[in-house]
Amino acid sequence: MKIKKILPAVFLTMAALPAISCASNSNANTNSNNAKSLFEKITKENVTINQRWNDFIESKAINSLLNLAFPKKENREKYIKEQNELNYDSKYKKDLKYWLSYGNNIQSALGSDSNFFFGDLPYPYENSRARVGQLFDNNWLWFLFNLDKFTFVNYPSVNLFEKTSTQYSIQSQENSLVLGTFYTPNSNKIIDFSTQIYESNDEILTVNFWLLIEAGFLIRIEVRHYLQDELSDISLLGYLFTYPDLISSNNKLRDFNIKKYIEDNEDFDSKSVDQLKSLLFTERYGGSKLRYTVVDINNEK
Repeated sequence: MKIKKILPAVFLTMAALPAISCASNSNANTNSNNAKSLFEKITKENVTINQRWNDFIESKAINSLLNLAFPKKENREKYIKEQNELNYDSKYKKDLKYWLSYGNNIQSALGSDSNFFFGDLPYPYENSRARVGQLFDNNWLWFLFNLDKFTFVNYPSVNLFEKTSTQYSIQSQENSLVLGTFYTPNSNKIIDFSTQIYESNDEILTVNFWLLIEAGFLIRIEVRHYLQDELSDISLLGYLFTYPDLISSNNKLRDFNIKKYIEDNEDFDSKSVDQLKSLLFTERYGGSKLRYTVVDINNEK
């Protein structure tokens, strides 16, 4: 009797095996298809990044900048390779987002003020500020390539000998109406560039390399060569500069002369800015110089 009771249960279990097997095969096929789709997506994205990277490196402005920064081909190629690897380093992007939250220029300025009164800054601030500094000193090429992933905030320079704090507050509000308080570039496309030989002697050659991006912002990279030691320092200034009328222009190449900007607004080692020329230039382009500084990165873009 016990055998008769057991047999139906055994047969029922065996009968269910084909269904379980089919379900397992179906799940396996689904997982396989999902993995294949994910692999194809990642591969396609990597190909797109590589193509965009190569086009970026071969552009006239970036090629000229790299040749200036790294006269030796092997050093130039080594740096390009290192920077390209950051495009696939998700941890670096995640860490950078954290560092920017503590170490952006605004936080650094506030931290410097508090440091004056209360002593050393907490470690997260000091470390983040140093890491953000490395972005501009070491990873400036990657930064320029990923410019459209960064968020900038309007951050006017302040000189209380020229204007009162109230006047600066009003100006800041007016400037924010041009682009808004926060700004993210739509692209990293460079439409013009120029070089400014700031200092040249037997020991040091300092060249400021200026870029004009499609949106109408100026970016400055300082390249300093120590001629006797054959060493170099390259640093990107972590700000975007522009003018209201430059932003609103529909033909920025026609309406803005980057060489004229340098001549009228930038110091040289042997010559200071002519304040009258600078004032007239500023009035020509809307009456105020806008300055934005980076505060965040969008890792999903």
